[in-house]
Amino acid sequence: MILVTADVESLYTSIRHEDGIEAVRLFLGMSNWDSQTCDLIVDLLKYILTHNLFVFRDVFYLQKQGTAMGAACAPSYANLFLGAWERQVLHGGGAHAVDHVQCWLRYIDDILFILQGTEELLLGFMQELNVNDRNIKLTYVADAHKVNFLDISIEADTNGMLQMDVFRKETSTNSLLHATSAHVHSTFKAVPVGQFLRMRRICSSDASFERQARDLKSRFQERGYSNRCIKNGYRRAKNIDRMTLLHPAKTGTKDKNVVRFISTFNNQWETMQSILKKHWPVLQTEHAFSTSLPKKRQMTARRSKNLKDILIKSHYVPKQIHLFSTRGPIQGCYPCGDCVACVNVVRSTTFTSTGGERTFKILDYI
Repeated sequence: MILVTADVESLYTSIRHEDGIEAVRLFLGMSNWDSQTCDLIVDLLKYILTHNLFVFRDVFYLQKQGTAMGAACAPSYANLFLGAWERQVLHGGGAHAVDHVQCWLRYIDDILFILQGTEELLLGFMQELNVNDRNIKLTYVADAHKVNFLDISIEADTNGMLQMDVFRKETSTNSLLHATSAHVHSTFKAVPVGQFLRMRRICSSDASFERQARDLKSRFQERGYSNRCIKNGYRRAKNIDRMTLLHPAKTGTKDKNVVRFISTFNNQWETMQSILKKHWPVLQTEHAFSTSLPKKRQMTARRSKNLKDILIKSHYVPKQIHLFSTRGPIQGCYPCGDCVACVNVVRSTTFTSTGGERTFKILDYI
């Protein structure tokens, strides 16, 4: 048994447009969508692929092959392209040694497979995979005992069972979210929980989990997290059976009987939450609101501008949003169209003071 990890070299920039579109058409043909929808998706994809412009030293360039890594459709596009190649190689008899492949797993351009055979057989198999008309070139690492795949270290024990552990590159830095970063307070409770659960899910044995947990604790301490916050995350992961984490969690139905206050996060967020919590029952005592306002309310934070948003400027300057035939940006109060409070929102560009003496113009979009 040989454990093998392979990587597709420069996948995003190596896909020829005609090959990628052919792969997308292949999988669209397997869907339940009608031909008009499929043709529309292909036309939109063609437009994205043939209109990727970038600038270098004040000179504009048009990308003629591959897709931009930052495009929203790029991962799905690359995934479908390799999926079509896999159908040809693994299921279409494209390689002679495919019968010796015991397991084949892929995450976009990273591949893990187990080959039952000799090193000579593996070498011939990889050479066959690299001889193709899709511009695909694979590099690989093979070992009979241990390989690293993504963030997982996979090792075959003396009984032939695969044991998992967390893998971190030697060049990895402590990039955990800093405790003083400008985020909603609940985020700093969720980050340790999520990281310790990840350790619990990956590590096959309790001993490896404890070892990785000690390292993770020290990294959280370096980033300013309190011992209480770290311990809560560790205990939650420790008390969960690993097998339950290996199965997809059931997602609950979205509760629509809730009104959301959505705003950009700022340093007054905690104060705003306290005000809303304090005065929400007062609003519900009003007869006009008692039948329309739900008991549940939720504050949702938009991400505020970070250094990247401030420092990086796009060459494309969008036009100002206009409301119907009016000039200038949208101003006023309008329903969002997707919550229980919308039926009670009055469309208006002004509001009147409590006493009714003065009328004020709404200068922003609400």
